[in-house]
Amino acid sequence: MNHGLRMGNRADLVKKSTQRGDSGQPTLTFLHPGDVALAERGEVLETLLGSCIALMLTDPRQTVGVMCHIVNAALPPPRHRPGQIGLDARFGEPAFEAMALRLRVRGLDIQQCQAWLAGGGAPNVGESNVHWAHERLSRAGIELLGSDTGGHAARRVHWRVGEVPEVSIVSIEAAA
Repeated sequence: MNHGLRMGNRADLVKKSTQRGDSGQPTLTFLHPGDVALAERGEVLETLLGSCIALMLTDPRQTVGVMCHIVNAALPPPRHRPGQIGLDARFGEPAFEAMALRLRVRGLDIQQCQAWLAGGGAPNVGESNVHWAHERLSRAGIELLGSDTGGHAARRVHWRVGEVPEVSIVSIEAAA
């Protein structure tokens, strides 16, 4: 269901993880499962989603944005292993904490942010991920500006920080 996100139809699906064009193109960061990235206004964050979700947060002036790619929000993270550094952001709460930390370093309070949500394109896990995101945003008092979630389609998210994210359907509905 699409609420407040732009629908696109771009077909180029493969991007380098991070690139800056020599011709003044904005920095592009491609998020893989478990990634969390912060970008400045005008920079681009992208990801591909199936049952996973992308949670995008921005400050009210939309000068900074942070996106995460959560695989399974409902599962608790695995136990911390010796030598492991940082949070396992494939899971909901650690991803949310990582987003908050990146914003805090920039002097921003996550509770003052606004959000967009995309993905969850599969029954069971996808629905559970979307439910977790709605509940978590509500608990944090974060306004959800728009979402494109559910169904059986994969999605490509393209977000130029400072603008409304663009979500493209990249596959057809699964055959019943």
